[in-house]
Amino acid sequence: MNGPRPFTLRVPGLPPLRVEPGVLIVPMLATFPLWWGLRGNGTATAAIVVPGLVLSMLAHELGHALVARRLGWRVRRIELNVAGGAAVLDGSAVRPEPAITWAGPLVNLVLGLALLLAAAMLPEAGPVAPGPWSVPPPATEGLGRRVLLWLGWGNLLLGLVNLLPAYSLDGGYLLHEAIRRRAGLRRALRVVGLCGMTLSVLRWVAFAASLAAGVPLMLPPDLEPNRRAWRLGAKRPPAPG
Repeated sequence: MNGPRPFTLRVPGLPPLRVEPGVLIVPMLATFPLWWGLRGNGTATAAIVVPGLVLSMLAHELGHALVARRLGWRVRRIELNVAGGAAVLDGSAVRPEPAITWAGPLVNLVLGLALLLAAAMLPEAGPVAPGPWSVPPPATEGLGRRVLLWLGWGNLLLGLVNLLPAYSLDGGYLLHEAIRRRAGLRRALRVVGLCGMTLSVLRWVAFAASLAAGVPLMLPPDLEPNRRAWRLGAKRPPAPG
């Protein structure tokens, strides 16, 4: 049986947006401490934070897309899926200019700092009895402040994770281009692939830590694209003649 089909949204002035229903999986896992047990305050917070995190992912891809368009590239569409998303450019499998790659993480980092600043400006609510999901972030905050904290830290995490040096993250493309220009394609594939394989193993440590904290997050990068890149870079070129 086929699962729910992706759908396409069209907004005037923006690239077509292709959304897969699985895009909700990661935000739902990230907000597990809020909606587990269906407590009133937590459920209300999750009802705002989950779509807010999806919009944060969209803002990330719009950052890529709008900078690409400004630099003369045609953006075919924006995709949002369980793995995050992508801005698909016409005629290019990867982002051709560093400014395009930087744009997505910077959008999330600026958003995250702005949201945390807004949270700091709101008055704190009175204390409540501590519970098993009191951290992170504090369960003693009012609804508005709690939503801002979750979205602020979520955007910072999204921006920083995307800057990790691994395929297929923004940081991997940035490191790839920096090494390729100085030492060639094969060296870039080996270095970024090795970094990515190492991080793909370490992510299980991060998953265990997040599970212990009550926030079951499986962060990128995936092992396979980095292993393929490392193997490709490690192949000896054919002998001349």
